[in-house]
Amino acid sequence: MGQSVFTKKDEKIADVVSQLSVGFTEDDFISQFQKQYPDDREKVGKRYQKHLRKNKPGKKIPMPKPKKYMINALKNWQNKQNR
Repeated sequence: MGQSVFTKKDEKIADVVSQLSVGFTEDDFISQFQKQYPDDREKVGKRYQKHLRKNKPGKKIPMPKPKKYMINALKNWQNKQNR
């Protein structure tokens, strides 16, 4: 498994989720994360752009698009909470 793009990912996700109402959507999460941690959200975008620049034609990029990265991070955190 690859390393996290930003530090204390689980803590930050938990903090964002605590600010949202029950039944929030993925877009709600992404929007709130952007408000609370704009620098970390920017790091995700920059890391993705770095992969795009380094990518050779025909090769798959080893990172999902930024929105999908954030959704995956949320889902992974939720799975850890349900264990």
